[in-house]
Amino acid sequence: MGQADFRPNTAFREYAAKTLKVTPAEIEGGSIDAAGARTMPNSIGNAWAFTMWLKSDRHREVRGWATPDGTVITPDQNLDILFVEAGVWGKKRNQHQNYKLANKLATLVVWSYGMNHMVAREGDIKLPSLELDAKGDGKLRFISSYRAPGGDSAGGGPKTYTDNLIALTHDHQATLTKAPYHR
Repeated sequence: MGQADFRPNTAFREYAAKTLKVTPAEIEGGSIDAAGARTMPNSIGNAWAFTMWLKSDRHREVRGWATPDGTVITPDQNLDILFVEAGVWGKKRNQHQNYKLANKLATLVVWSYGMNHMVAREGDIKLPSLELDAKGDGKLRFISSYRAPGGDSAGGGPKTYTDNLIALTHDHQATLTKAPYHR
């Protein structure tokens, strides 16, 4: 089985090509079979992580997930599937378990933003938090940071911060809104 036969790869390749405004033939990357997809570090359950890039410019990449049936998951579409696969609505958790899950989900979402994006953890910035009421409504909130490559210092340009709020509903919907965050 090659990448053209592996439905999640094909679906994510088409998504990446559309996002980068090129043809699928100009895209490379991603697992070519289920065994490889399951082992990718940012996979969770049946939401398998994919990173694909433009053949002519590896820095132009697209990250996200795809399911075995070819459903593409990104922060902008089908994000609820990622949260279902992570077990957000699955069982009651204590505060420590909620913190661990909040951190894991924030890290996954920020990974999908691309290179130089991180979950912000410095200074007075609050750590990722997951709140879910008994009905299943709630939110995941975290701050992410981005540092553009290059700039005046060896570490790149100045950091910018974003407040990420993912609204969660009892019917297993997850919707991301982002706003600038000023320290």
